[in-house]
Amino acid sequence: MSLPFVPISECCLRGSKLPGEPSGQLQHAGTTVDGHTLRIDRYYARPAEIKHPKTCVVLFYDVFGFSIHNSKILADTYAAHLGIEVFVPDYIPNPPPANSLDSSIEWYPGSKKDQGWLGYLWSKVSLLKILPYARGILDGQALPLVDKAVADVTDAGYTTVGAVGYCRGGTMVSYLLGKGDSSPLAAGVAFHPEYTPARYPLYTRPAAFVLAEVDAYIYGDRVDEIMNKFGKAPNEATFFKDTAHGFAARPSFEHEPTMKAFHDANGRAEAFLRRNLGL
Repeated sequence: MSLPFVPISECCLRGSKLPGEPSGQLQHAGTTVDGHTLRIDRYYARPAEIKHPKTCVVLFYDVFGFSIHNSKILADTYAAHLGIEVFVPDYIPNPPPANSLDSSIEWYPGSKKDQGWLGYLWSKVSLLKILPYARGILDGQALPLVDKAVADVTDAGYTTVGAVGYCRGGTMVSYLLGKGDSSPLAAGVAFHPEYTPARYPLYTRPAAFVLAEVDAYIYGDRVDEIMNKFGKAPNEATFFKDTAHGFAARPSFEHEPTMKAFHDANGRAEAFLRRNLGL
């Protein structure tokens, strides 16, 4: 895109927390919204003017959930750009702290090259921090909440539903698309998701995958392989060179290729949703 997806100034270039404050609101399970009782907590983002009242996007955050506000900032941005409402369901209600894996995350290719053997060992040990939260991340806990989140929007009268997901959230989009003709989605975008090849041939709705060069789940050089497995719906997979897993949700601000990829990838997702949701 010629303009940044999320405006970021030089003073904001620290860490991976997107600048700004969320402008939407939290809606809680059990409360009534427009005559419908919600099944799951969610964040609600709305544009200044709702141009398509029967169309919405459900955005699935990464494994850190609402412990970092990036998903809310992204939801606000998609809502403003597309002119539709965006919902972020709290499908991992007890996420690990946002900084719990900082020492083990490779923010961009080569970012850990000078850490030494002790740093490498510590980065692996730090992965144990996520164990107390693992149950809430796994399919047995997450998938029923994902289904409830989508039911909340379809029961509320939205007839065209798109989805965007980052990391673990991308896998949730793949899960919903994998329902084939029964999928509640009109289209879905999965950023650096897990590799779930059994689902890909089942897709009958447009799907877009956004892949990183360095990723324990799907390396970018598998684009052709993934495309060959996709179903017959209009699908695309884009590989961003010199990036690592998580770049589209929690970009490393000091790494210029990552920042460029962050803006470009989310801009492409916006364009994909426009085309396939009839916006």
